Amino acid sequence: MLPQIAATTLFAVSVEFFFMARARLLIFFVVVLDAMGIGIVFPTLPELLRVLMHGVGDPARGYGYLLSAYALSMFFASPVLGALSDRFGRRPVLLLSLLGTAFDDLMMGLAPTLWVLYAARILAGFSGANLTVANAYLADITPEEERSGAFGKMNACFGVGFIAGPVLGGIAGMYSLRAPFFLAAALNIVGAVLAVFVLPESRKVTDAKRITLAQLNPFASLRNVFRLHGIAPMLYVFCTMDMVGQVPSVLWVIYGNSRFGWTPFVVGVSFAVFGLLHAIFQSILPERFQRWVGERGSMLAGIVADTVGYGLYSIASTTLAAFSILPLLCLGGIALPSVQSMLSRSVDESRQGELQGVLTSLNSLIAVGGPVVASSLYSLARTRIPQYPGAIWLAPVLLYVPCVAMLLWWRGQRKSAEASLV
Repeated sequence: MLPQIAATTLFAVSVEFFFMARARLLIFFVVVLDAMGIGIVFPTLPELLRVLMHGVGDPARGYGYLLSAYALSMFFASPVLGALSDRFGRRPVLLLSLLGTAFDDLMMGLAPTLWVLYAARILAGFSGANLTVANAYLADITPEEERSGAFGKMNACFGVGFIAGPVLGGIAGMYSLRAPFFLAAALNIVGAVLAVFVLPESRKVTDAKRITLAQLNPFASLRNVFRLHGIAPMLYVFCTMDMVGQVPSVLWVIYGNSRFGWTPFVVGVSFAVFGLLHAIFQSILPERFQRWVGERGSMLAGIVADTVGYGLYSIASTTLAAFSILPLLCLGGIALPSVQSMLSRSVDESRQGELQGVLTSLNSLIAVGGPVVASSLYSLARTRIPQYPGAIWLAPVLLYVPCVAMLLWWRGQRKSAEASLV
């Protein structure tokens, strides 16, 4: 009898492990395709905007409005998609999002006028919160103790796709200004086919709660999540990391050109090196750091590495010095998977989609104002302290200092609480 029970248990565990492994690989692949679809349009989108403006207005300002419109629409859409995935399952919502994004890409590729391009980009924001559902899916199929490593691999997959996308977009753009948009649509359709025929559903929806109007309101969702016990410190760290990320995303190319005289080729090499290191580090290190020093230790290690890296970058005076700091900045990325893992454990399975939607909304909200703030601070620093051209890179350092202090305090509080129970 015991051998039969053992064999049955082993078979059940093996089936569950196979399901989890296959589902995880598939969702990773879908994320790679999604990231490639996002990145593919970057090389030609500004030029397409300029063509459709017909010489009227400032293309740079128009491009900024286009990015802000996309981020703002994603802010409103993410909680909705997350709540829908809690109610109806991850797979149908992911399918809807992928097909909607494919339609938006086709609409942009065929856009005859400027207003059609803007409308398509806004619709892309409403349907493009695929990562919200993908993160909820990953949390569903991954045990709590393994989520740091899983989220790290997810971030690595997104990074790989986001790097490969602009390369493919640049090649396609050599043949036609609109070709990258059609290629992006094709990639999203491939992802949708996988979601229909290959990707299994990650959670039962028979006992799911009905969606309330509050869940469809991004501001109400933010308020509800912030009210959860003990989640505010992690949300603060998450938002700070997002704000820090706005600085290099906006200024890396501009600063590289101004400070080091980088050509487009060198800029491309810097992105490739950073992307490769980021993917490697995210795939390997988060899980190991969690075993060595725990999740809070991983967060502290990542934030300290980022802080030191940006501090050194602010005084770097040569391209070689700048490139030598890239591994340190990539090491800083180990903090995010631990934050994501701890946040995912703060809610039960029935609210994972809502939580991931709120996180994407926060990311989008920061992306609306972040570029303006970062570029304004850069201009102000160049005007007020021209003798210190790297001063802007001290902004991430200043943002991180309260995070380090809070995590150290929080760690001490937890240890004191644990000691009092002994």
